Amino acid sequence: MRVNEHLLRIIVRDAIAKLPRQERELYEWIDKLETSLISKSDSPGAYLNLLQKHSPYHEAGAFFHMNPSKVRKIMQQVEVYLSNQVEEKIITKKWLEVPSYHSNRKKFMLYI
Repeated sequence: MRVNEHLLRIIVRDAIAKLPRQERELYEWIDKLETSLISKSDSPGAYLNLLQKHSPYHEAGAFFHMNPSKVRKIMQQVEVYLSNQVEEKIITKKWLEVPSYHSNRKKFMLYI
């Protein structure tokens, strides 16, 4: 089933909120850094150059007093967890189409 981008963000945000504190803080810190690098980039190549100069794993490791390889391992585990949570919500929930009465936009998808 195809899920709209807004709903997907809600599902991911909910899964992030359920992470243990340390993992959640690490994930959010790296996500914020990557978002900052994206906003400073005018092309995919420029983004990749910034990623090389400001390695999220190395910078997070310094900030959280961790080895970058440990940061990488935790982030891989978090990404697998988030992926599984999103997949589970999409597959196991019953999705209903509900029309929007407030605009002429597409229908919203709700899960119960």
